This record gives sequence, C-alpha cells and structure tokens, in this order.
Amino acid sequence: MTVEMTPEVTPPSPQGDSPVAAAAEVAAVPSVKEVRSNFDEHAHRKSTFKGLLLFAISLLPFVLGYWGFVELHGWWLKIAAAAVFTGAIPALFIIGHDACHQALTPHSWLNKIVGRIAMLPGCHAYAVWDYGHNSLHHGWTNVRSKDLVWTPLSKEEYDRLSPAYRLVHRLYRTWWGVGAYYAIEMWIKFGMTQAKVKNAKTNRLFWADRLSVVLFVIAQIAVVLFATDRTGLGSNSLAVSAGLLAIGVIIPQVLWNWLMGFVVFQHHTHPTVPWYGDEQDWTFYAGQIQSVVHVELPRPIELILHNIMEHTAHHVDPRIPLYNLEDAQKKLEEAYGGDIVVVPWTLRGYFDTLRKCRLYDYANHQWLDFDGIATTPRLLQRDDAGRLVRPAETRG
Repeated sequence: MTVEMTPEVTPPSPQGDSPVAAAAEVAAVPSVKEVRSNFDEHAHRKSTFKGLLLFAISLLPFVLGYWGFVELHGWWLKIAAAAVFTGAIPALFIIGHDACHQALTPHSWLNKIVGRIAMLPGCHAYAVWDYGHNSLHHGWTNVRSKDLVWTPLSKEEYDRLSPAYRLVHRLYRTWWGVGAYYAIEMWIKFGMTQAKVKNAKTNRLFWADRLSVVLFVIAQIAVVLFATDRTGLGSNSLAVSAGLLAIGVIIPQVLWNWLMGFVVFQHHTHPTVPWYGDEQDWTFYAGQIQSVVHVELPRPIELILHNIMEHTAHHVDPRIPLYNLEDAQKKLEEAYGGDIVVVPWTLRGYFDTLRKCRLYDYANHQWLDFDGIATTPRLLQRDDAGRLVRPAETRG
C-alpha cells in the first residue's frame, strides 16, 4: 500500500511572546520545502548494499539465538539464547520500519519483502503498520483524533471513563505500564483487530499480513513444543513445555512490547511538547519540528536501535534512510535548535515526564495530573489574530 505523506502546505506556526513579535514570526516559519532543504543529496541517498547488510546484521542474532534455544541443553543456556534473539527483535523491527517508509533501499518491491520479514519477529502486520504509522502518525503528529499513538486524554474524557478503565489509564502511564499500553491499545486492538479503511483491497491486505503474523506465532509454538531439545530440563513434561513457551515465546514478546511502549512514549511526550485538539491549529513545523523529542541515549544503544532516536530528522522526512539519520539530525539542530527538543535520557527525567504528562488541557495547552492540576506552564497561547503561538519561555 502506498501512503501519501501530509500535503506540503504549512499554515502559520507562530512563536514569540508578544502579538507583534508573534505575528512577525508566523510569517517567517519555514515551509516544508524550506525545512527539508537543510538535507543535501547524501541524506536521501539509498543503498541496497547498506540496507541489506543492516538487515542481515540484525537477522543473524535472531536466527542464531533461536537455533541456540532449540539445540542447546539446559535451562541456563536456553535462557541465554532467548536473550540473544529477544534483543534482535527491536533491531529487526526498526529495519522493517525503515523499509515500510520505502527508505531502506531504492527498490520498493525489495523494501516490502524485507519489511514484512523484519516485522514478523515483533508480530506486527506490515500493511497495518504502514497505514497507522506512515499515514496517521506521520501525517498528523500530536493531533488528537488523528495521531493514535499515546494521545493524552483531557480531564473531561478521563472523568467519563468507567472506574475500571480510569485505573487502566493510570497504569498505562507508569514505568511498567507503557508496555501494557502498547500491547493492548496499539498491537492487539489497532494492529491485529480493529484497524480498517474504506478501501476493500487494503483491508484484505491488512488481514493477509495479520494472518502471516498468526502463522509465524503458530510456527514458533510448534518449534518450541515439538522441536526443542529437552536434555537437562527435567522430567515433568507439562512443566517443561510451559517453561519453554514462556522463555521462547511469551517473555520475548512481553519485553519487546514494553520496549516499544517505552521508546514511542518518549518520542512525542515531554513536559515541553504540546498536543493539538484541532487540526486547524496544527502545522508541519509545529508537528514535525516542535513536537518531536530527540532522546539522547548512549551511542552503542543508538546504534543497536539503528539511529531511530534521531527522531526529528526522521519525522521531517521519513524518506531519509536510517543510516543517514545522524547527520540529518545534526543539520536540523544547527538550523532550528531553539525549536527542537533534545533530551539526554536520565531515569529521573523519564519519571518526571511520567509524573507530569498524564492528561492534557487542550484549551489552555498544559499538561495535567490525574486530578486536573496543571503540571506545566502553558505551552501554547493564542495571539490577537487567534493563532496558537509558543511563549518565548517555552523555547529551547
């Protein structure tokens, strides 16, 4: 499925702390074309060799880890092997993510094949991800009712929930609940069951890719139960089978979903990052420059995650291959440093974001706690012309 990016039309996205200054800056906000002009030819250069090499490097530990899980003797060796292939799941998924953007290699047909293979270990349906991620999330970043990823509820919406679901929502915004959010809301509900479009052909493709995920899981279970060496695992067949299923299938998926929830939450949720209740107030610059967080992790981790944390550049132009994102991010931060949120990751900062960013006041543009008390200053305000502007004190 080919998904069109948001039309390159940039309504005013003002900044400034006075109506006059704000109005002047509105006119000066860069257009989509101007923002992307910061990227040279190298940024968009795609390489079949680099793309397939990174795919192979990410696939190898998954294959070797699963081989070790099946063939090695004893619980400890199997746990070690499971840790290897579990660690490869996010790396493979990011390869699939890049392929889904048609950025991994110059060949659309090859990207579709690699993308589907790379997303299978993470149990994601490629065509559904293409729609939900490429069209909705990238097309309308941080717009309520458009962007479905980690959209904060207003206090009124939260109060209308049943007591049980209010508890669920509270749990979602905890350090461990981010994984439950992703697994339930994004994977089970949207990805595997509820996502649909008006086009019947596309819906059939959704279900074909979902079927491939189901068949992959069935194959995993069959290998774990019937092909795995059980030497040194004990004599209780039922207990051994349960242990193998837990280590070989269930725990890897739990950890993977937690990591996805953990990472995606921080990409677009931060005490300085606003959300938009009305798409008329949203602009490309506001969504893709000002509402994306560049979370800085130790470089070895960023390499394992294939530079996906260089997230502003990825949102400004998803056609940039992951192997060119680091340079592209540097160019954006040189050009628009005051408007780009850069956050060196710390445990304290992560917990601060979880504490402050629970609900959102879409009228006053402030983050709230679950009692409706503001935890941040106003992130946006309307100027005399009725346009949303960022107060000067909220800029970097």
